[in-house]
Amino acid sequence: MSHRRRRRAVGGRAGLTLLEVVVGSAILALLALVVMSATVPLSKVSSEAAIAHEMDRTASRVLADLRRELRQSGWQGGAAQFGQDAINGEAAVIAGTKKLTFRRRLGINTTDWSGDVVYERVAVGSYTGVPATLSPSVRYRLRRAQGGQVTVLAENVYDVNFSMTTGSRSILIELVLLRPNPDWRGGTTPPPPIVRRYRESVQLMNPKT
Repeated sequence: MSHRRRRRAVGGRAGLTLLEVVVGSAILALLALVVMSATVPLSKVSSEAAIAHEMDRTASRVLADLRRELRQSGWQGGAAQFGQDAINGEAAVIAGTKKLTFRRRLGINTTDWSGDVVYERVAVGSYTGVPATLSPSVRYRLRRAQGGQVTVLAENVYDVNFSMTTGSRSILIELVLLRPNPDWRGGTTPPPPIVRRYRESVQLMNPKT
């Protein structure tokens, strides 16, 4: 075969017809669509999972703080160092309360008790981007106060409750965190929010004598 014929043969094999180009482009476009369709749901799930993980971390930190401090509260010589507001009696806590007041033991002497430690929820506005059926829609934060110092422990608190059973030395903590769904962009009916519920029972370590 001459040099000219070999060159023509190579050129014929390397070229693409217009039909082949169109078909190839269509296939690539279809593959891109499939990839995008699979990626969008994964991105949504990933975003919601990240928010839920952040809420779990916040709740874990709050419950750990409460657990540590409540286990240092209790009684001393028949005088209540644990209770609701007035400290003498637990009726409000037994009934369930949104505000928990107690004192922590600091040493071995009868006077080694801290001032009042207060955990309470405080309203900071209303939720936006949540379904209208959500009632109440009040948004709270959980804070800790002692001796004039206030620390915010958690935002986006939907509810918190402290309770105990008569005759028990355990405090039941119930915490509900709520965040709007990240898919909501405004102007439409909001999707269901992300809600996480937590419950923990804490045993007081300084029982009544």
